[in-house]
Amino acid sequence: MKTLPAKCATRNLDGHAIIIEKGEMGYYLTDGNLTDKAIGNFNEHMGADEEAVKIMTAASMFGWDIPAVTKYEEE
Repeated sequence: MKTLPAKCATRNLDGHAIIIEKGEMGYYLTDGNLTDKAIGNFNEHMGADEEAVKIMTAASMFGWDIPAVTKYEEE
């Protein structure tokens, strides 16, 4: 069974680097100096693949009980 990682990093619509924590609504801004490579390294370290980042982004906005979360963790 797959599980979503505790955290992942991505960019918001303004291009700022953000951290999303599993189970929490919204996100945390970083200092803004993270490169795309640093974001990728963080996600690799956390075990967040591209699909997990997309799901966590949606869940942080629409709730952690959305079907995408359940489906991902059942696979």
